[in-house]
Amino acid sequence: MSNGESISRKISGRKNLNFDILEEIFRYVIEPVHKLDEFDNPGYKHLFDCILVNREWCSAGVIQLWKQPFNKNHSKHRFNIIDVYLSCMNNEQLQILKDFGLVFPNLIHRRRQHPAFDYPSLIRQLEYKEMLFTVWEWCRQTQSTALQTSTPAAIALVRALLELFAASGAKLTSVKMVLPDRMDQINYDIIGKYTKILAEPQIRDLTNPTGNLFLSGNYANFDQVFVTLSETFTKVRNLDLSRVFLYTSERDCKNKLVENFCSLISSQTHLVSFTLSTCGDHQSKFMSALRSQASSLRRVTFVLLNFENSPPFDGLAACTKLEKIECIRCFNITERAVAPLLSAKFSHLREVKVIVFGSNHGVCPEFRNWAENINEQAKSQ
Repeated sequence: MSNGESISRKISGRKNLNFDILEEIFRYVIEPVHKLDEFDNPGYKHLFDCILVNREWCSAGVIQLWKQPFNKNHSKHRFNIIDVYLSCMNNEQLQILKDFGLVFPNLIHRRRQHPAFDYPSLIRQLEYKEMLFTVWEWCRQTQSTALQTSTPAAIALVRALLELFAASGAKLTSVKMVLPDRMDQINYDIIGKYTKILAEPQIRDLTNPTGNLFLSGNYANFDQVFVTLSETFTKVRNLDLSRVFLYTSERDCKNKLVENFCSLISSQTHLVSFTLSTCGDHQSKFMSALRSQASSLRRVTFVLLNFENSPPFDGLAACTKLEKIECIRCFNITERAVAPLLSAKFSHLREVKVIVFGSNHGVCPEFRNWAENINEQAKSQ
């Protein structure tokens, strides 16, 4: 139990069971009903109302609000988030930031209030891009003109926040890293510098436990980023690659990028779930890398992938402990590609879901028949 949760339970003055029930209820309040609702979720507004009811509700609600502080739905409170974390830093940590020229206009007022919770220890889910945008916006609003665009100062603040989380004993369960589809070379260099922070030794205790990793965007020119991710996140259980692109005109560079991306998959020690959605022409390489997770992989989901000219799915067929396979609106799934699956022995496979656009769209009948047979056998057991 973290310090923040311990303080919360003491404030509540009730049995843990009641407190745990409140936490669970509030978790459902802020979770979007549908995935499309996650960017316009009124649940956070409702939760702000809940924490005003009494101390017990406040304690349980605060844990939910601060476990994912850089969520898009917190956009109206971004400045307060940074100011609250600054008020939790000691003088030595603040001095490091001051040496970069940063000033803290709201810090004296915040420190007089004495934070009621150990807010840094409560973070569990990190949306890294949103954290960077929050820091940049905070600098734009609070700093002098010279520091508003100062990359070293912003990097120092990001590093200080991550170190604060780690020092408080926080353990991340989920990291989401979304990059723009296209950026100029300067932005590539800047994002690369921010990403390397995640691999620094003093932050490893925070990032190492991460079990859920979501990546999206254009990762071209991010050769070293993959190395960083492979070294930092090795205990991922659920890996989601959605709209991952490697736009580059240099073939050798692209091959190296794909190789390094595959190393992120093979570096995992116990991958259970893998999702691949709307990628370029390199998804077959990602699938081949799944062979390294044959002993642990249980679920795979493919969404909007074009398997034209794809080699046989040997890597996927090696994962004989699979329990569920989903192919949602994928194209050109040929008999040659799925032949290894049809001949493999999946003793734990209970569901194969194949969803198309209303017609087969090149999904071979052999694969569809195999899926129907698997599902029928599972129902009869």
